Amino acid sequence: VSSAAAGNSLDATSSLSVSDTADFSTVEEEEEEGPDVDVNYVPDNPWQGQDVTVENAQDGGDYNLERATDFENNIVQDSVFVEEYSNIDGTEFDVDTSDLETARYFVTGPGAPDNPARSDTFRVRLMSLDAEFDDDTVADSGGDAVTDLEFDSNRGTYTLNASADGDLDDDELFDIFTNGEGDFDTADGDRVNASDVDGTTNSISDGATDTSGDLEVFLYDDDQDDNDEKVGLLGVTDDDYETNFTDISDGDYEFLFESFDTEAEDTADITVEDVDDAELEFVDSTVETTQGGVASITVEANDAADSG
Repeated sequence: VSSAAAGNSLDATSSLSVSDTADFSTVEEEEEEGPDVDVNYVPDNPWQGQDVTVENAQDGGDYNLERATDFENNIVQDSVFVEEYSNIDGTEFDVDTSDLETARYFVTGPGAPDNPARSDTFRVRLMSLDAEFDDDTVADSGGDAVTDLEFDSNRGTYTLNASADGDLDDDELFDIFTNGEGDFDTADGDRVNASDVDGTTNSISDGATDTSGDLEVFLYDDDQDDNDEKVGLLGVTDDDYETNFTDISDGDYEFLFESFDTEAEDTADITVEDVDDAELEFVDSTVETTQGGVASITVEANDAADSG
């Protein structure tokens, strides 16, 4: 009997041990998933200033834009209200990100719950832009009319508008940014409608426009404000680009470089000097030496003479 009891005791212990081991081995921590979301954001990682299209919305629905302020297990736990979109027309609408700070956002409403997963939000990024000429002063002719223009940004490729506060027309800007090697008459007959420019893909959708130079310069049609005082630079990357100020009137210029589809912008200053204004002057008005002797005469050049 005791042997059987011992056997039963052993069986019970063995059974308990196997059961406990099985229970512990099958327990896994499940990653929390957010609720179903019908809407979709394009793009889902916009640069500040780009429009975000909310797709798959309910026609006539009311939506709120929210900024996520707290996540737990990649699920929105808290947010603050930003803007209301009422009685939308159709199944999609645009969100203007120009005034939005860097953060993650989402909409609430039909098909868009209050606590989506991080992957069901969109993130606004802030684009940086720096532009600088290598030289502070250039000539209006000769080799010293050429200087490099350097761009630097945290965005890989970007399209810019370039202008000079109305002091230069588009034909002058075209010559500067094509390094004097572009054909303005050809570009003038191939102007671009601003609606055909895609700043996200850095392309022109009509497919027929030829850009000019390393900066891929193009001219705007009349639909763009001040189209005769600006040019477009398509698909710029961080690099140095040659610019040429030949035949540009002497003076001080402030160039404005604006991102085509974001709020980023920067200015770069440069002075153009007329080589015809070059002068040489004697430092001393009187030089004394004996007849037949050798005198040292100092001649001073102005900036224009140095440049030319």
